[in-house]
Amino acid sequence: MGNPARFGSAWTAAVGLILLSSCGDGGGGTEPDPQLQPETLASFHLTVPDSITQGEAFSLTVNAVGSRASNPLTTYSGSVTLSTTVGTITPTSLSVTNGTGTAQVTLGDPGQQTLNASGGGRTGTVTVQVAEAPALTGAGNDPVESAIPDLEYVPDVGDFSNTHPEMPGIYISFNTALLAFQLGTTVGEANQLLAAADAKVVGGFPGVEGVLPGILFI
Repeated sequence: MGNPARFGSAWTAAVGLILLSSCGDGGGGTEPDPQLQPETLASFHLTVPDSITQGEAFSLTVNAVGSRASNPLTTYSGSVTLSTTVGTITPTSLSVTNGTGTAQVTLGDPGQQTLNASGGGRTGTVTVQVAEAPALTGAGNDPVESAIPDLEYVPDVGDFSNTHPEMPGIYISFNTALLAFQLGTTVGEANQLLAAADAKVVGGFPGVEGVLPGILFI
């Protein structure tokens, strides 16, 4: 191209412009736009009702959440494993389709616990409070005699002692009693009394509504 000195300062400026334009990206090429990359699974979001009772089914919804906060992430489908920090959960898995899965779930133990949903290498959690199941099942206003279970009482020798001060030598249970409610008592009223006594039902003979009260072993 000849001697650069012939062109003086104009040549120097032109060369400078060429050099600057050739090094503008640091030599590494153009970085890909993250918004053009496919969104990936980041976690799961669990939705549960405000009130959960031990052994009673409730609706659990699991949404896949994307790396850019899409909820649900509709491109995700697969099986999610369910677990809990206390006791048992049924079922132990559910299917997620188009980012969402719903199942009727029961928890086997009362108290505060954490539910986990895991799949695709990601996990979501929710903390729940599980109320203890009532001693008798049925609507609160139902008569209690129809709610008493037909349940055979099987004595445990460990529940008996022969050291009663007024009846020595006779084996008497020190923690089990027979209970009959007055006719007209409701299931709700009976459960309140049983809860206050921290009583567990271990046997029963159903009654006849409005006629025969029935018997509970507690």
